[in-house]
Amino acid sequence: MELEETIIDILKTKKTKTGGNCGTYAAAMCYDLNIPYQDVKPILEKLEAEDKIFYRIGVAGKLIFWK
Repeated sequence: MELEETIIDILKTKKTKTGGNCGTYAAAMCYDLNIPYQDVKPILEKLEAEDKIFYRIGVAGKLIFWK
C-alpha cells in the first residue's frame, strides 16, 4: 500500500504543478523510485480499473495522468 500511495502522490504532484497538462512515464517513475516496472504495473492497472488515471500517447511512450 505504501508504494501505491507514493505513485498516487507522484501523479497528483505532476497534475498540480502542470495544471494537468503533463503526465509522467512509467519508466521515469520506476527510475525515480529505483524499482522495477513489474512492481509498478499492477498498481497502475488497479488505478486504471478504478478510473483514477488515464493514458495518452507521448513522444517516448504512454504518459500517465491523474484524473
